[in-house]
Amino acid sequence: MSRYSSLKSILRLSSALICAVALSPSLAQAAELTFSWSGNSETSLAGYRLYYGNSPTPPYNGSFAKEGPSPVELPKASLKDPKNPTVTLSGLPACHKLYFAVTAYDKQGRESDFSNSVSATVVATPTLVEAVPVDPGTLRITWNGISPEDLKRLNRIKVHYGRDPGGPYLGTGAHQGDSPVLATPTSNTIFLTGLGQGEQVFLAVEPVCPNGEGKLSKEVAASSSEQEGSASDMIIQGGCSLPGATGRVSLSPAVLLLLALLGLVARRRR
Repeated sequence: MSRYSSLKSILRLSSALICAVALSPSLAQAAELTFSWSGNSETSLAGYRLYYGNSPTPPYNGSFAKEGPSPVELPKASLKDPKNPTVTLSGLPACHKLYFAVTAYDKQGRESDFSNSVSATVVATPTLVEAVPVDPGTLRITWNGISPEDLKRLNRIKVHYGRDPGGPYLGTGAHQGDSPVLATPTSNTIFLTGLGQGEQVFLAVEPVCPNGEGKLSKEVAASSSEQEGSASDMIIQGGCSLPGATGRVSLSPAVLLLLALLGLVARRRR
């Protein structure tokens, strides 16, 4: 392959080295990385090739991306803004460090030398985090949006909590420990107990790779319940009780009225 030394490209990631991950609500969707670089001004420019692989030096022989194996062809005509080229690779595995470089090629098929190499470790991040009060001083935190394949690659999941929005999450007082509380990747639920009743708590979930790299989810806020009673400790309102009930249950006025009418009908039949 001939090289065209006058063609130069400087590759850069559009975000930090631990790159942002775009996940759809579908668990089948994997991670994406977006790259950009300084466009070439030569009139003979025909396009670019984006190389990727497991090594910081050639050959870049990756085959993970949905866009195809390395190199990914990027004809000039396919770029929205040839002066400021960008490209997104999708389907990349989480917790896997990859290296990327770009070349330019002209209309005669001559290719430039490789640009600088950049690396990135994709960290899968939940797309849906919820915090629900279930008992006084207790929150149930759940998260979804990480594919089963990426879950297998995670080392642990950290649940951060605190009293101030935006972090740092330096919460204390939960029976499970100070922030962050650890959860296993195989679970998508954790309970925080021992919180102040009615206290507002800000939370974020952080999947962590074996190399220690992680990325926080979007922040959610919740207040631990001030209401006594739960599914295991319910109270019957309106002064009636259910025969043989071992717990207590909350009934709406409509249900109480229906029970009263049924009782009246039963008495008339006697």
